[in-house]
Amino acid sequence: MTISAEELLRKYKEGRITADGVILNLLSLTGKQRLIKALEVLPDELLQRLKDFTDDYKPEMRVFRGSRPKAQSVRIVKEWFKNATRPVS
Repeated sequence: MTISAEELLRKYKEGRITADGVILNLLSLTGKQRLIKALEVLPDELLQRLKDFTDDYKPEMRVFRGSRPKAQSVRIVKEWFKNATRPVS
């Protein structure tokens, strides 16, 4: 079962999932349009953490809790940030 971006945000706001948990779940999504739709609803603080994570991400990095990021999803997110109209530094 795959969770929606809206559901992830709700759980995050309720304190039931961490920012890193949101990021790992987003990076396990499949489908470019689905991932882009998820990125568009993220608040700025999560976008910044996601940008930092993907900038530093290496495929050999270990993930101790949560899904392992999909390489294609990481590429899509990096491309989205590169072309984003919404400023994230």
